Amino acid sequence: MVEILPFRGLIYDLNKVGDLSLVTAPPYDVISEKAKPEYYAKHPCNVIRLELGDGSSDQGRYRLCTQYIDDWGKKGILIRERDPAFYYYQVDFPLNEGRRRTRRGFIGLCRLEEFENGMILPHERIHQEQKEDRLMVLKACQANISQIFSLYSDRDHTIRSLFERYATHPPLFHYVDEKNIHHTLWSIKDRSLLHQVREGMKEKIIFIADGHHRFEAALAYKREMEKKSPSTGKESFHYTMMYFCPFEDEGLTILPSHRLIFNLSRFDRAHFESELQKYFQKTDYPFTPQNESVKRAEFLQKIEEGARGNAFGLYIQGNNYYTLLHLKKDLDLHAIMGRNIPAVLQKLDVIILHRLILDQMLGIEEKDQDQRRIQIIKNGQRAIDLVREGRFQIAFLLNATKVEEVQEVASKKEFMPQKSTFFYPKLPTGLVINKIVEDETIDDLIP
Repeated sequence: MVEILPFRGLIYDLNKVGDLSLVTAPPYDVISEKAKPEYYAKHPCNVIRLELGDGSSDQGRYRLCTQYIDDWGKKGILIRERDPAFYYYQVDFPLNEGRRRTRRGFIGLCRLEEFENGMILPHERIHQEQKEDRLMVLKACQANISQIFSLYSDRDHTIRSLFERYATHPPLFHYVDEKNIHHTLWSIKDRSLLHQVREGMKEKIIFIADGHHRFEAALAYKREMEKKSPSTGKESFHYTMMYFCPFEDEGLTILPSHRLIFNLSRFDRAHFESELQKYFQKTDYPFTPQNESVKRAEFLQKIEEGARGNAFGLYIQGNNYYTLLHLKKDLDLHAIMGRNIPAVLQKLDVIILHRLILDQMLGIEEKDQDQRRIQIIKNGQRAIDLVREGRFQIAFLLNATKVEEVQEVASKKEFMPQKSTFFYPKLPTGLVINKIVEDETIDDLIP
């Protein structure tokens, strides 16, 4: 049984900070080094200081996180709501060609459970050093600074309908960010709704979409606290802050994560392309300087059209053609990839790329398939440009992982490679914070 609770959110006082867009930020792990100074400069109380201190990498930054959250609390910059609430969050965002989508979900607390219990399921493995960093921030701030992004099934829109009638009420916050994304947050304290949502979520299975490191850090913190003194199970450290979005929400969007390859020594382009033809139907799109943009657009469109099968794009530095790769249908993937790759994973584009091409053909071992040889990029056009400029050797352009693939892989308790999914837009950090109060128990939160 999944236990979901409302909580007394720690929020920014707009009378002190003005526009919420000045103090919120994307999740710490998607802010580029180039962009970090922009968030520090936006406002002296931007939430990035709680996530990253002053931006330094030494241990002293965790002490700064503590100082900031304590200082902002004393000055009333961050204030804690008096009554428990679920926070209904709506984000309206632009996509290609001027289209817009709206994604809806709610923020609450979720009781921490070990993955083997089968109630909360991951789909990606974590890096231990990132988990340790998040654990240190959690200890420093005694708070969940940003939400874990989770998914659950709500085929009849039962949970969603409970919240929708409140969307006509004045929101707690509304702001528009620099990407023309509209963020709206309602604080809902109606005791009837709080009870109905808790009851309606009990039988759900929760799938972690984003925030695996934060979840495992919260689990580690809970274990540490349980060792310190006897636990009743009602202490606030047994819970972590989550955003819950239905699989069925029409605004739920995953963007593709393309791969740029570098540091390949002794790369033989002709041999590599020959090897590819053993497994893939290869279609080239030759171009000249005069028609390159037209051929590129045609090539990118063909990649999208291949989304229903195993297809992705390829561009190699120095080629005067783009290449579309379609996996041959008569292949025995089980035999090619080895028996250690479960069937649920073998059909994923990202697994085919990583195991069959990166590992077997290019010799990039799994331990090097993160930063040492591969860089993840979201913009396919930019990926091609970077290879054409000579800054990378190869670009692989993938279609986005499908939501149902995430659900299936997690349900089978398997794991996708790192950065297989990019749920968009990311949840802004700073909308609401969950303060972990030592003497507070869930009895204070249950309606």
